[in-house]
Amino acid sequence: MKQLFLWGGMAIAIAACNTTETEKQPMATGTVTGSQTSTREANTTARSFSSAEILHAYFVLGTALFEEQSTGITNAAGALGNQLQTQLVTGLPAAQQKEVQEIVEASIENAAHIAASKDKPDHQREHFQLLSEDLYDLVKITGAKAAIYKFACASLNNGKGGFWLSNQPTVKNPYTGSARNNCGTITEILKP
Repeated sequence: MKQLFLWGGMAIAIAACNTTETEKQPMATGTVTGSQTSTREANTTARSFSSAEILHAYFVLGTALFEEQSTGITNAAGALGNQLQTQLVTGLPAAQQKEVQEIVEASIENAAHIAASKDKPDHQREHFQLLSEDLYDLVKITGAKAAIYKFACASLNNGKGGFWLSNQPTVKNPYTGSARNNCGTITEILKP
């Protein structure tokens, strides 16, 4: 009889262990989902560095400034900031990584200022000038996949002048907007 109780107790213990294992399966599935999420995040951050994607976002921002679309400017600046954050400079040669990382960090900050300054177009344009300088340096270091036009306007910045980059040879001055689009000449063409 003692053996019967012993075997019965063992059967209950085994059944309890099996139930516990079954209950753990949903957790294991959750763990797989978490792993899948981690893998997706790793794939996003493991992208190679692409100045082309950054420049595309910059050109969209420049167009929004030219067209003076307040919401478009905010959205484009946010998209540029996101694009900058996804770039991984470790894919670049070691000699370029530090300088490019500094440019990317400064550009993220300027994009954030532009996005946050919705009702301050002059402030947005100040940061766009800084962004233009940084991205010009970036293109000089990493190159471009298509022709980039550097426009300058001597009357910008209280007569100190300023410049912007464009993917087209047509003047669309992001500092003056479409209503006063009469200042800008191509000073350099950055070729692939």
